[in-house]
Amino acid sequence: MNKRIKKYECDACLSEHGQPCVIEWGDFPAPGRCPYSGGKADWKEIKEEQLPKLTIEALAERGIAWPEWAGYAVVSTAEYAYFCDKDGEQHQEIPGKWDASDWAHSKIFNPAQSRFPEWCKAGNWVWSAALRAEFARITGPGKTSETMAAVTEEGFDCLVLVTDEAISCGATKPARIRPWTFEEAPPMLKMKVGGHCGTMYLNTMWVNHVETVGYCYLKSSDFYSLEKIAQKGAQFDGSPCGVLEIAEDSK
Repeated sequence: MNKRIKKYECDACLSEHGQPCVIEWGDFPAPGRCPYSGGKADWKEIKEEQLPKLTIEALAERGIAWPEWAGYAVVSTAEYAYFCDKDGEQHQEIPGKWDASDWAHSKIFNPAQSRFPEWCKAGNWVWSAALRAEFARITGPGKTSETMAAVTEEGFDCLVLVTDEAISCGATKPARIRPWTFEEAPPMLKMKVGGHCGTMYLNTMWVNHVETVGYCYLKSSDFYSLEKIAQKGAQFDGSPCGVLEIAEDSK
């Protein structure tokens, strides 16, 4: 097993430059004699300054502000950190030196910029491979900054992964509600729409001289076309008033 390397210094015998001798040694007691002069040594461990870990809190504590254009910040192997735009084409060095022990996983995201695409908002529908290829409705942020909580039509609670990697590999996609056709539309709906609550019935009405299929309440003159009810309405169980489809053209 590899030993952790430490640095020691000893001023019992000075080096040729008049400075204490310095050695690097494994994670066990340093030798009793100086490997340079052969004399008795009095080694003292050199405690290296612990560099700060790159976090949103660490930047705020040091008064370092995020540029408006920056999408994320990351540490290099040389212990320097940079603000970068979302595409990684523009960057700006962050003052100071930073802990690079886990540089490959040091990326942090600008809290002022949403990591989620426009369609990933509470109330919208998504399709996710993480849900056994099912549709779900986003209910709000998940337990971490990389997830959104969602619920399927059957009431199955879950977390939809919406990280950059999940979106790029197609694990999560936006969904849209296509209006029912006349053949698909159920003859009766229990729902709330337009300030009314109750049961609506499939019917036809002439709208702008065109016979239109839609829904209405028995004791109301309000009429909702299949297109309008797909946009505005929701059934009592939360299911949509239309057919859920993957919206391949959404961004």
